[in-house]
Amino acid sequence: MAPSGAFSHPESRRPTVDGTPSKAQKTQSAQGGDSNEDAFHKWRRLIPRASPGRPQSFGHKLPQFFQGGYKLVQGDLNMLQRTITELATEQGALAIREMIEERVLYCRTDRDRFNLWRTCIHPFFQMLTEPRVARSAILEIHTGTIYNVVLGSNASRLEMLFNFLIDLAARWEMEPRLVNDDEPKCEFLEICTQILSKAIHSNTKNLANEIIPQIVSRMQESIESLAGNDRNFWTLQATKHLEYIQRRLRATKQVGSVPMPSALEHATFSLRRDLPGKLSPDGPRHDNDSEDITQIRILPTMSEIVSDRTDYRPVHDLSQLHLSGIQGLIDRHFRLLREDMIGPLKEYVSEELQVLAAADHDHRVAPRQKSGIRTYSYTVVEISNATCTRRGGLEFHLKIEQPLAASKLSNEARENWWDLSRRLEIGALVCFLQKGTAVFCVVSESTNRPNPTRKTSKSNEQVTEKRNLYSSNKFAYVSLNLAEPTDADLGLMLRTLLLNHSSQQSLVEFPGVLLPSFKHTLSALQSIFKSLDLPFADLLAPSFDRLPEDTIPPPLYAAKPQFAYNLKCLTSDGIDLLFSPRDEPNPQELCHRSSLDLGQATALLNALRRSLALIQGPPGTGKSYTGEAIIKVLLANKKKARTGPILCVCYTNHALDQLLEHLWHGGVKQIIRIGSRSKSPILADLNLRNVGKDADRTRSEKKSSWQTAMTLTQTEVGMKNYMTGLRSATIAQRVKDNVKAQAPQLHDAIFGVEEDGWTKVTRRDEHALLLHWISAGSLSESSPRDIDVLREEDSGALSHNERALLCANWGSEVVSDLEEELVSLHDDYQKAKRRYGAAVREVDIRVLQEADIIGVTTTGLAKNLDLLRHLDSKVLLCEEAGEVLESHILTALLPSIEHAILIGDHLQLRPQIVNYELCAANPHGEKYSLDVSLFERLVQPVRPTDPRLPFDTLEVQRRMHPSISGLIRGTLYDSLKDAESVKGYPGVVGMKKRLFWFNHDEPESGSDPSHPTSTSRTNDFEVEMVCALVSHLVRQGVYGRDDVAVLTPYLGQLLKLKRKLQNSFEVVVDDRDLEELQNEGLDTTPQVYKQALGRCLRLATVDNFQGEEAQVVVISLVRSNQDRQCGFLKTKNRINVLLSRAKHGMYIIGNSATYGAVEMWSDVIAMLKRDGNFGTKLPLQCPRHKAKAIEVSGPDDFVRLSPEAGCNAQCSLLLDCGHACLTPCNWIPCSKRCDKLLRCGHQCPSLCGELCPDEELCQICASPEVKATVVDMRGTRQYCNIDLDMEPCVFMRCGHFMTVSSMDDQLGMGDYYEIATDGAIIAMKTLSKSLSGDCFKACPHCKGSLRDISRYGRVVRQTVLDESTRQFVRWYHAEWAGLEQRVVAEQKRLVYAEKPAQLLELVAKPGGLNIEGAFLEQLFAINDWIGGDRYLPIIRLYATISDYLYRVQLEEESYQHANGHAQHTAEAYKNIGRSLAGFRTRGQLLARIVRFRCYLAALEDFLHLRYRAKKCFTMVTFNLDTAVDECERIITSARIAKYALQEIEGHVFYAKIVAMARLANDAVQAAGDEQANVVADDDIFDDRVLPDLVVNAKAHLFQAELLIHKYVSEVNAWAEFEVAVNMLFDRVTYYEHYKHPRAKWDGWSATARGFADPGRLWYACTEGHPFTVAADEESMEAIKCPECLASAEGEF
Repeated sequence: MAPSGAFSHPESRRPTVDGTPSKAQKTQSAQGGDSNEDAFHKWRRLIPRASPGRPQSFGHKLPQFFQGGYKLVQGDLNMLQRTITELATEQGALAIREMIEERVLYCRTDRDRFNLWRTCIHPFFQMLTEPRVARSAILEIHTGTIYNVVLGSNASRLEMLFNFLIDLAARWEMEPRLVNDDEPKCEFLEICTQILSKAIHSNTKNLANEIIPQIVSRMQESIESLAGNDRNFWTLQATKHLEYIQRRLRATKQVGSVPMPSALEHATFSLRRDLPGKLSPDGPRHDNDSEDITQIRILPTMSEIVSDRTDYRPVHDLSQLHLSGIQGLIDRHFRLLREDMIGPLKEYVSEELQVLAAADHDHRVAPRQKSGIRTYSYTVVEISNATCTRRGGLEFHLKIEQPLAASKLSNEARENWWDLSRRLEIGALVCFLQKGTAVFCVVSESTNRPNPTRKTSKSNEQVTEKRNLYSSNKFAYVSLNLAEPTDADLGLMLRTLLLNHSSQQSLVEFPGVLLPSFKHTLSALQSIFKSLDLPFADLLAPSFDRLPEDTIPPPLYAAKPQFAYNLKCLTSDGIDLLFSPRDEPNPQELCHRSSLDLGQATALLNALRRSLALIQGPPGTGKSYTGEAIIKVLLANKKKARTGPILCVCYTNHALDQLLEHLWHGGVKQIIRIGSRSKSPILADLNLRNVGKDADRTRSEKKSSWQTAMTLTQTEVGMKNYMTGLRSATIAQRVKDNVKAQAPQLHDAIFGVEEDGWTKVTRRDEHALLLHWISAGSLSESSPRDIDVLREEDSGALSHNERALLCANWGSEVVSDLEEELVSLHDDYQKAKRRYGAAVREVDIRVLQEADIIGVTTTGLAKNLDLLRHLDSKVLLCEEAGEVLESHILTALLPSIEHAILIGDHLQLRPQIVNYELCAANPHGEKYSLDVSLFERLVQPVRPTDPRLPFDTLEVQRRMHPSISGLIRGTLYDSLKDAESVKGYPGVVGMKKRLFWFNHDEPESGSDPSHPTSTSRTNDFEVEMVCALVSHLVRQGVYGRDDVAVLTPYLGQLLKLKRKLQNSFEVVVDDRDLEELQNEGLDTTPQVYKQALGRCLRLATVDNFQGEEAQVVVISLVRSNQDRQCGFLKTKNRINVLLSRAKHGMYIIGNSATYGAVEMWSDVIAMLKRDGNFGTKLPLQCPRHKAKAIEVSGPDDFVRLSPEAGCNAQCSLLLDCGHACLTPCNWIPCSKRCDKLLRCGHQCPSLCGELCPDEELCQICASPEVKATVVDMRGTRQYCNIDLDMEPCVFMRCGHFMTVSSMDDQLGMGDYYEIATDGAIIAMKTLSKSLSGDCFKACPHCKGSLRDISRYGRVVRQTVLDESTRQFVRWYHAEWAGLEQRVVAEQKRLVYAEKPAQLLELVAKPGGLNIEGAFLEQLFAINDWIGGDRYLPIIRLYATISDYLYRVQLEEESYQHANGHAQHTAEAYKNIGRSLAGFRTRGQLLARIVRFRCYLAALEDFLHLRYRAKKCFTMVTFNLDTAVDECERIITSARIAKYALQEIEGHVFYAKIVAMARLANDAVQAAGDEQANVVADDDIFDDRVLPDLVVNAKAHLFQAELLIHKYVSEVNAWAEFEVAVNMLFDRVTYYEHYKHPRAKWDGWSATARGFADPGRLWYACTEGHPFTVAADEESMEAIKCPECLASAEGEF
């Protein structure tokens, strides 16, 4: 079990500059809370009290107030929070106003000015800029209030204050001399500009005030007036604050303006640009089209959905945007990212609304491929309720029709269907549609989904309907939250709930589309667009007249005087190594003193000296290693640089887990991971949610939490009361109350006169009374009068139309009032929830600030942006930055970031997007290039005129053998070098070449439109070839866990490979591929049983294997077509990733003609041909006969030419070990001692052909404990006493070792090989078909794996195969017996069910009934004919059996393939293996039989009812094609497998179905003469019309009789046979001979119990049928197979 990390809350905290108490502060805190409390109350008493006739004024106490406040802020966190909260009150604001409006205004001398600064203004500024104050979430509202006081009306107070400060700055170095405690002028300017920027940030309305630019300009002059040597860290900080304000000012001016042309002019042809919103010549496209992205809703509005104009798509040329600079960049990425995610949804919803409008809605729920996305549609019955809870918020509860596929299933099967289909999962995006409206929602947590851990009842009876997805076969219930709660959406849902519109409603699900995956990022971009507090703005979006310089400045924190990084943490000698970011780097010295190579050392030093550092890492060059080294240096210098926690960002959870695990193993323990999608056990206790539980809360935090919780509770109660009121009163009742208040005279006329509060009771409710009043109005052809006039009229003066108009108006007013109330309540609820969240987050902020590393995905960062913006994180490191969308990086650049390090490779995978029209690889999408990452844009600009930033490239790869790396070196990385270590890689065992392209021309498979992966591609030949090659590699016994990987570009091919391989290997599918398979609606649940051969095989798509590697990689290219279309793999990025994953060997299976049309593939193929690594025959190599040529051209050749992964030659040569090989290659293990030497110089004590143990196990050099080990289980001989030349030892990976003779005895090698008297194996034995051996062969001491011991490979493989056979047979017999019993139970129910006359009349009613098509369609046809639900239970059972048949089919095919491989191997070696046929299982056969029996049970009952009807007027037309084909399939399958009893059942079924078809028409003939003529024409089953059908049925009965005489002795077979004979010859119904088949029932149970009984012995007969016998039957002379009476093989 992997160790788990733990985050510790340090007792001693960092210095005050980091926002935590200093040593002095901790001492003060240790003195107890009383002194702090006294100081706080003493400070509060300084606030003047109001008294009549006397104005409030601090007077001489004002300096004490500000200085005392600053001291309290420097204390513990509780005092800090209470002090700032008090300062934000009206009394605190009084001090600020007095300081500015009175003290500043009346300073007459320089001495007064400086004194005011020292005693009041400076401590006030220090209070606001204290890091813990600036970071606090719960103080954010209070600091905002304080800054608003500083600003004053129309920025008047700010103007007074900063005019004073600017004047003070000009006098700073004049007389009177500054006192020693005064800070330098540069620090003075820094704190002033910081206050200015925060004041403006808190109230952006003042940006339009002309005062602000004047103040900024004058502050800028003050900074520029400093001497050159004073322009240091503080002036850079001050400049940073002013640049932020200037960006905001420029943005305010340019909104709505047309962009200026680029200064870098180049020849272009300008097309008319349709700009967004009001900038468009044609005006806005819809109500969600704006030039300001902050005004755009994330999800499309109804107006946007129905708009026929194309949305504005900004191009990558920044000069063509309607906004310049950073705003233009943010605007572009917001619009394109939104279009990528929302565009397909919008298109589909528009099409669906058109269907609803045409009132021709398609009810099917099968996956649909409209608009390029997959959807599911559900018919909405009603919005049944609305609720509000703390956890779920406002929820609307919908009742929908159960999907057709689920409605036909049993209760248990339906529950499984919902669980496995992953439909309507929590958080899934859906859209509620009705004519003319669309509301986007997400499935809420209160939706009751199946719980896989809950035990389900197998009863098929209908349970009481519950409000969940699965209990009812008619309806399902789902709860929804509004995705973007707007007034319009709230109103629409409320109206639908109240009015129950008759118009059709539907719910559309978008599986795989998760709202959080894009909503938070888009919202974050809107926030940045508004605030513009984005670091590196001049580098990311330079103005056209100001391009970035070639050199990038160092991080701001590194600009402090004398600052230098200490690289001691990297050096191998442990001596200090200082590096100043202002000096030229010396990578040679760092390379010499550390484990970094020269390229890595150069990249590290440049990363430390550049504020925006870019590192390109080609495959295998150590990007992650370099990144971890950079992090170690930054953490080692964290205290000196005051960088705060380092933010580590990755695109995927998988990559983030890997990075954080590496850091944790490298000694970094203070790690916090944000997000719940981690699958790492090490990081479980490092999750923010878990760490935050242990943190204590301050008094202020507890108070704030309690207050906000109470407010939230109050709003929840208000919402709940509102919802209760909705349910308790109808619209008509509310109209009544409304009319009573507005028009009492009309109220009395409609509802009656109330006397003393009593109303006369009638049988009519309010709604009926309103309708009655309307209908009583006089008819008039004149138009109704104005509504205000009608309100004042008497009832008798109102016409029918006027009354209807008045009632409609009253109803509309009531609903409008309810809408307004709901909107108001919901708004209050949302505000209360946000405040409560801020109070809760305060502890999270403190916990995060204590971390060294904060790990988060880009999506998680956008989701938690409000939280992370309160941190003082100055460093951001992003791995695989070339795979991350630029928009995600932009949101990760928090305002506090001063140092960003992007590590990636723009030549590997680009970011993934949905819309190909926006891709750079698409000629039409190149102008958008949404999938070009920020990393790629900065190192390789799209346009040659765009700025290119400096970056470093790692050049030494340590992954691939030179022959493999040569493929990418010759195409992409001409400077890539190979490390010495990769040149010595061993060859791939079992293969002649380590690198090869196996060429073929087998075509790819056509796509299946009905399959979820129909847009994907597959190639069946490559599936078989890959599986054969992988099996060959694994059987070498060399490659262990994770050593072999299979890659393919297509999800469909991955699924086929998984199903093919999973029963031979423990297949590990990448988490990201699993998620994509599940998003496609595919069943990826674990199988019922698994053949885990001790091997682990990795299977992944190319896109999800970046950053991974394996010793051997097998590639299935899939595409093979005449059009030479290679699909995904036409881009260099994907080809690069595909070709760079393998370490030792790589094998490509594909059609070179298809791929050769692509330039890079053409170059790769040419290189492979040049080196002889290309051909139509794949060269293998026998490990022992390396000179023998083995070439395979198809999957079957592996078994034929290289059985057991060796060769089929009769070996007369010496083996590599020098011993004589007497039998066919690779089959006889050598029993001699290994002649190799250990590192100690002594001879190896192990067997020839096995891995040599460590020298610690050398018999001569070993410790006394090792020498004393007992290694002979037959005696007590110790290791030191063994003659290893005569009896070598076997050393297992678990650490145990034994003599070979003792180990052979333990594992029963005598059952598998002929063994000579000296213990040498001389020949192989033919294995018996006994399956009763040990389940698994393992270490006798600890049951550890023997997979590394090649001597026992045959034994281990055979026992695993035997055990898998037992498990599979047990499983399908248990399932089959249960289903047979359920069919019998259904049959019994139908036999004894009540048959009223009304039912018989329905069965025999006039008309024509066609029974044709698939079995399920036939069953529905007869059920629909009689109505009701008589046959619904058996239909559900039929569906359950069909589901079981599908599962057993997949399992049995894989199992038969594995057995077939073993059989082929045995035949290749002249039956040295199990003799005759392989095991013949009958899972599919039994499933087909029980399903057909279920089908017959319904038909038999239906025909019996018709037969009982006195008169039958129904014309039944049978089409027996489906039934006859199924009978023939059962008979053929049973005959091939030699299962006599099942073949008999197939023959009997055939006769029964023909007999029942004739009986149907006999019933019609009994109806009377009036129908006889009609019947004579249509009686297709008359013997004279189709004699062959009846003749065939009789022939089948004859065959059944022969088989019964020959094989079967039980009565059941005779009984069923005789029933069929009577039905066919005597034309009687089955029910006339019905008896409960108790004996048959017991037989099924006994068969299943026999296979499940662990005490019984397993055998297989000569025909391959597995069966069991009781242990006491072993004394019998012969054991016969119960199925075919053949003898069991093997001796007992």
